[in-house]
Amino acid sequence: MNRGSDNNILHCEQVEQFASFYDKLTRQRVPFGGQIATTYRCNLKCVHCYAVGLDSYEKGTSWWRNIIKQIADYGCLFLVMTGGEPLIREDFADIYSCAVEKGILVTVFSNLTILNKEHIALFKNYPPQEIETTLLGATEGIHDMLADTRGSFAKTMSNIENLLNNGIRVSIKTILMKGNINEIDDIQLIAKKLGVRFRLDGLIFAALDGDKKPLSYRINPPEIVKIEMKDKERYAEWKRYFEKYGSVNENEPLFRCAAAETCFYINPAGFLQPCVMVPNISISMAEGFSDAWDKLGKRVRRCKLPKSSPCRGCNLKGICGYCPGIFFLEGTTARVPPDFLCKLGKARYNYVVKGILK
Repeated sequence: MNRGSDNNILHCEQVEQFASFYDKLTRQRVPFGGQIATTYRCNLKCVHCYAVGLDSYEKGTSWWRNIIKQIADYGCLFLVMTGGEPLIREDFADIYSCAVEKGILVTVFSNLTILNKEHIALFKNYPPQEIETTLLGATEGIHDMLADTRGSFAKTMSNIENLLNNGIRVSIKTILMKGNINEIDDIQLIAKKLGVRFRLDGLIFAALDGDKKPLSYRINPPEIVKIEMKDKERYAEWKRYFEKYGSVNENEPLFRCAAAETCFYINPAGFLQPCVMVPNISISMAEGFSDAWDKLGKRVRRCKLPKSSPCRGCNLKGICGYCPGIFFLEGTTARVPPDFLCKLGKARYNYVVKGILK
């Protein structure tokens, strides 16, 4: 499920706080965290998006409510509703409220541009753990350009304030890319002034349909690291993260994350995946979640890290953004990992461990 640098850090914090509990969940392979993408449709056309233009069949309301009840009974504690834009579905309230009623802590990823009074009333009656929205710029010109939608910045900012005024928890993230590199500090300042959590994601991925165009918006690894480490708190978190997870075992499996072990992703058509980044491994849920979860685990555990892979035993593996999903989307494999990730790992290592930036 990891899609960015601060996600790694957040995971690290959770493990530190709930180490024994997390270990028990892992041993029992409890799917305590997941994402559901009820749609890939979106009213924006963000230049970096991995789902832009995807046309997918979508399961109906009753199917989603049934599956949510199943994952709750199976031990799911945390759920992210994502897309696409999840609010675009007319039955969003029916699906969302079902998850909250089952006791799941729900985070909603939304651009907030189509948020309305009914949504706000829903979130007041059924409070989310958080609503996370994205600002691609600190100004209308930059944000609207990168979202490829005029007026989107004003709507998002207005609805952030509407949510906060109604006591609903909000956080802001941004995707570091060509076009907004000079506005990152100002985006973080907006979050600080609003009193909300801020998250920086330094990685852009190829699209789920194989389109490599989003990669053209990546900036070079040293520049990513320079911005990542500029914030002292973020630097300290990265340092703690590397100290805990930087060492590697040469016999590690291909997937070294929680995907298909304690985390999962369900796409709009109702197929179970290890995470959004691995569409090449998808299991039908025709026989229910339990059956699909068992099959998914067996499928992922059969995936081995090739003996010839340069990732085997590499001390950068815990800090480079290593991910079999990224390999697949970029048309590479663990035998020949993307050069971008290797350079990013070296740049982070040089800064976090050696204190230098090359």
